[in-house]
Amino acid sequence: TRYLPGRFGNFLSFLFGAHGCLPILALRWGLVGFQFPFRSGIFLMSKSKDAVDEMTHVQRALVTWNDTSPLHCDVLMSPCYITQADSMGFEQASFLNLQIGPSVVVDLRRFKGLTYKDFQRVALKKGNRRNHHDYFAKKGGTVHVSRDFTDFDPGYARVAASLCASTAGQRAEKGEVPILCPVTPMLIQNITEEHKDSFRRIFGVKVNGKAAGSAILFEFPKSKLMTSDMQGLLHEIARPTRAYFAMLALTVEKALEEGYDLLDFGPTTLEPKLDVGGRLIECRAGYHTRSMLMRSLLKRGTDNFRSQQEEVEARMRAGEKEEASPWRAYRLPYVESDFQCLTEDIKTRYRVEEKIVPYSEEKINKNVSEKKSKKQLNKEKRKAARKARLAAQRATAAASRSGDDQKSRPKPSANPTIAPTNN
Repeated sequence: TRYLPGRFGNFLSFLFGAHGCLPILALRWGLVGFQFPFRSGIFLMSKSKDAVDEMTHVQRALVTWNDTSPLHCDVLMSPCYITQADSMGFEQASFLNLQIGPSVVVDLRRFKGLTYKDFQRVALKKGNRRNHHDYFAKKGGTVHVSRDFTDFDPGYARVAASLCASTAGQRAEKGEVPILCPVTPMLIQNITEEHKDSFRRIFGVKVNGKAAGSAILFEFPKSKLMTSDMQGLLHEIARPTRAYFAMLALTVEKALEEGYDLLDFGPTTLEPKLDVGGRLIECRAGYHTRSMLMRSLLKRGTDNFRSQQEEVEARMRAGEKEEASPWRAYRLPYVESDFQCLTEDIKTRYRVEEKIVPYSEEKINKNVSEKKSKKQLNKEKRKAARKARLAAQRATAAASRSGDDQKSRPKPSANPTIAPTNN
C-alpha cells in the first residue's frame, strides 16, 4: 500500500498497511546486504574450484535461517550483477532467478590516457557530444567537488537530504519506487564523520548561489572503482540549466582524469547515463518465498524490467550505422576477468572477450576495415567516370590521327614489280 497514490492509498495504508489496524496487505521483505548499487554482499573467504557450489551452500543457509528465525521474512531478495557467482547459484538454492532493472557502468579501461574530448569522440555517438558544462555555466551554474563537504554548503547535511527528498517525491509522482533507503541529514553526517576522506567526496552544483543538485562519490582506489550515490536534484532549477547532465558528464571526466577503471552510476535514469558513456550491466535477483502466489506475481513483475532494458538498447542503436565504431561505450563487450565464474554458454551469450584491448588509433586503422560513406563513394565514382571519359577521348584522337596518316600515304600500283612514280 505504500506506493498507492492519493487518498485511497492512504486509506488502505491506515487500515491494512504495515502499521495499520489489520496489516493483511503488508509483507516482510528480507534484503540480503549488498554494496551499492547491486554488487553482491556475499563474499567467499577463500578461492574455491567451484565458486557456484560454495555460493549455493551460503544461499541455502540463508533460507534455513529465515525458516527458523523469529523475524521470519515472507520474501528473501538477493540482488547481484550477472557477472557474479550468486546469479549462477540461485536456482540450485531454490531461489527464483529473475531479471531486474539493469545498472549503468562507465567502463574506462580501454580509454586510459585519453582526454575527455577524445573519449567523447571515440566512445559517444555524435549527438551525445554536447558540452553540458559550458551551457550550465552560462546559466549561472557553479560546480563544487570536494572532500570537505562544507565547501558545497555549510549546512550540507540538511541541503543534501532535502535534494534527495525532492528527487524521491518526483519519482513517487510518476508511480515509481521513490528511494531504496531514505537519505536523512544524520546519514550524510555519519558518512562525513565515519568514512575516511580518501574514500568519499561531495559533488554539488548551484545555480545563482542556490543548491540545485548533489551526489556523493564513493571511491575504492584498490579496485579502481568509483560510484555515484545519493543523487538529489531540485528539478525546477536543475532541469532548465541541464544541471543533471552536467553532473554526469563531469563525473565521467573526473573518473577518466584520475585513472579509475569503472564508474558505477546505478540502476535509475538509464538514458542520460548511457548518453555520457555508460553501458547496461544486467542485474539478477534471487527471490525465495514459500508462497506460490508471490512467486507468480514476482515472475510477472520482472517483465517490466526486461521490456525497459530492451527499449533503451533499441534507442541507443537507433541512428547507428552498421559500420559505426566498435569502441562505442554502450556496446563494449565483457572480458573474462569480469566474471567470477565463466562457462562456454556465458561466453557465447554475452560476447565475452579474452582480455581488455586498449583503444589505439593505429589499431583502428590496421584491424578495422574502414567503410566509406556515401559521399566518399560518389566522389570516387565521379573520379572513375572522368578517367574513363578522358581515356575514351584519347583513344578517339589516336584513331583519327592514325586514319589521317593512312590517307596521306601513296597507294601501291597494281603491278607489284613496278615501283610507283610521282608525277
